Amino acid sequence: MSLLNTKLSTSVPIPVLYGSQTGTAQDTAGHVARVLMRHYLSATAVAMDSFQLAKLLDVRFAIFIVATTGQGEEPDNMKKTWRFLLRKSLPSNSLEKFQFAVFGLGDSSYPKYNFVAKKLHKRLQLLGGRSIVPIGLADDQHPLGVDGALSPWIDALMENLRDIFPSLINCKPLPISTLLPPVVSIELLDDDQSLSIESGCRPYNNETPSRSAPAKVLLKENTRLTPQHHFQDVRHVVFDTRGSNLTYKPGDVVYVLPENKPEAVLQVMEWFDVKSNTVIHVRFQDDATASSLPAIPEHMTWQTLFTQYLDIQAVPKRYFFEICGSFADDDMEKEKLLEFTTAQGQDARYDYANRMKRTCIEVLQDFQSTKRRIPARYVADLFGFMQPRAFSISSHPEVHVDEIHTTVAIVNYKTQMATPRTGVYTSWLKNLGKGHELYVWTQRSSFKKPPIDKPAIFIGPGTGCAPFRSMIFDRINNGASDTIFVFGNRNKDCDYFYSEEWLEFERENLLTVVTAFSRDQPEKVYVQHKLIEKSDMIWDAISRGAFILLAGSSNNMPKQVREAFVTIASEKGDLSEEEAEKAIVALERSGRYTCETWS
Repeated sequence: MSLLNTKLSTSVPIPVLYGSQTGTAQDTAGHVARVLMRHYLSATAVAMDSFQLAKLLDVRFAIFIVATTGQGEEPDNMKKTWRFLLRKSLPSNSLEKFQFAVFGLGDSSYPKYNFVAKKLHKRLQLLGGRSIVPIGLADDQHPLGVDGALSPWIDALMENLRDIFPSLINCKPLPISTLLPPVVSIELLDDDQSLSIESGCRPYNNETPSRSAPAKVLLKENTRLTPQHHFQDVRHVVFDTRGSNLTYKPGDVVYVLPENKPEAVLQVMEWFDVKSNTVIHVRFQDDATASSLPAIPEHMTWQTLFTQYLDIQAVPKRYFFEICGSFADDDMEKEKLLEFTTAQGQDARYDYANRMKRTCIEVLQDFQSTKRRIPARYVADLFGFMQPRAFSISSHPEVHVDEIHTTVAIVNYKTQMATPRTGVYTSWLKNLGKGHELYVWTQRSSFKKPPIDKPAIFIGPGTGCAPFRSMIFDRINNGASDTIFVFGNRNKDCDYFYSEEWLEFERENLLTVVTAFSRDQPEKVYVQHKLIEKSDMIWDAISRGAFILLAGSSNNMPKQVREAFVTIASEKGDLSEEEAEKAIVALERSGRYTCETWS
């Protein structure tokens, strides 16, 4: 193993520009940048809005890695760049000397699958740019996730880059065993420095809370909505937001910064043989990398780093195996770890890590020869940083003053691993008591509430009811009563979240409630079945201009609900199947049919 010290073929780094909402596109951009560096091309992964826009018209070549969020919207850290590219004043030949490549990350269960990548690719071409490789489109539904499309796209990219950088033709890439310098370096301080520097606290700003400096709030309530004997633990979580200047509207989301469990932190510190109270220095390669994350103090203890910032309980990504393989002291372990990083090893890595949901800690324990051999400077690159967790807000700002409510399912399930799999945030939240400090911020959502003067059809099975609780309060507060709420779950006695509220509204003729409890009868009944059963009422509302909003799991439910609406349009609207499909497409395009789903 040796560090990269070979002269690179490009004096100016190739920008790998990403638009990322949850961190996946950012991770992908980092991987693409490392591939370029292994081919002796200087490259840097940068959030699109952190890249100087003026340079975009001057660079010779750039790569774009972009995710699609919500209803086909661009991620927050590329909005400024997208507005710039859409300027009508830009001549059609603005980018005539510019060459580019676009890779999109999306989920085919959404109607606007990879919509942002497709829009960006088309706009760059309209401005005169030339795409050197067909657009790559990753799909979350693919068994290999992003890698299913990424690996062949990178192969095509590198082949076509030879025309731009001829020096690549006879250039053998650096082997995986040659480790690249860390993007985020963890530096140890000597004893004198450690004593003189105060360890940083998590930065926050209650005056103007944002992603870079969230608000500090207190946990006011953490109540279980399901019975203790029930297998599913769902919580009603209330944040006390007094003094935080947090604002939101119905449909918005709240982001929460999670922490790792103390036992996981202790395991990792023992593995790396570091002392919990030792102060360290976190050094970013560049400001653009730092700006892509919620604010991180320059100095902190090892315990703070592992507790609040590093993603030690996640399923490891490809680069994790690359770093481990570079430092493994056993030949068989090294060979296996590095195999996982190759295109040929994708299936084996998926079966070992992703399918089993093995955590980084569990993988380290499987490869004992890496113990205490990975240098401290690589710890941040090894694990990566934890991403904030987003939740639909289930409260209303005028009804629940100085509060933000969320409806959270505690993640706990079994694989073939000996211990159950748990969620990082929810396993931490589960044991938090009243008064615990959390760091949060709110954000506008693409999930817009319907006009008050129009009927609304809300479909929210499970925790998908959360945004509709907020919207229903809003509609009732503003005098609207033409609202249909379709709720679904397993059992009426155990899983009917907020039932007292829904039924009270229905008794007062302020809400029409339709329920589907799949396990309360011999045959399984889901929300799509209830839509068909109530098709007269549903079609009447649609005919009067109803807005349809759907929230919940991104598996089969959104597709099956949509098929139900096509059936209703065909049968009740006396339309052919083709005409009914066009009618639903028209609702989607006009904003009258929107989905907010999650995996």
